[in-house]
Amino acid sequence: MTITLDDVLAGQFIENGHINYGPDGSGWPMQHTTIPRLSCIDRIYKGPALKKAGVSFERLWCVDGAQVANLEAAIVALNVPPVFTHEERAVLEHAPADWVELIGFRERVATETGLRVGAALTGLREKGAIENELRTGEGRAVPCIRRALIEGASA
Repeated sequence: MTITLDDVLAGQFIENGHINYGPDGSGWPMQHTTIPRLSCIDRIYKGPALKKAGVSFERLWCVDGAQVANLEAAIVALNVPPVFTHEERAVLEHAPADWVELIGFRERVATETGLRVGAALTGLREKGAIENELRTGEGRAVPCIRRALIEGASA
């Protein structure tokens, strides 16, 4: 399936954290709701950074966790399958189709493979191969993951 500008515009971005650049400003990582490989950082400049940048706001586009030049470059990159590292492929082989608790999964896979699972999970999420969310647990929300149920998420 070819991703187009219309596909990007049909979805929305949801806030996925906060970045504090200190006196230079702040930013909000955002992830696309229907194209998980697409993200951006909405960056607000202030202080010395504002003078250097010459703007107060900038949207930085990312695909698979790597910054690209602009939205047009992002669309081009989205139409190329993600490239998985050896570690990401090894961790993805263990990712279940059903939701499991993140901490138990991460510890089990790290013990079985000897890999740095945290970094691999970040890459897999940025490349749309796994999903993560807070799921209801005993009296609290529990971070959970599963293999993404989307096209192109196999290793």
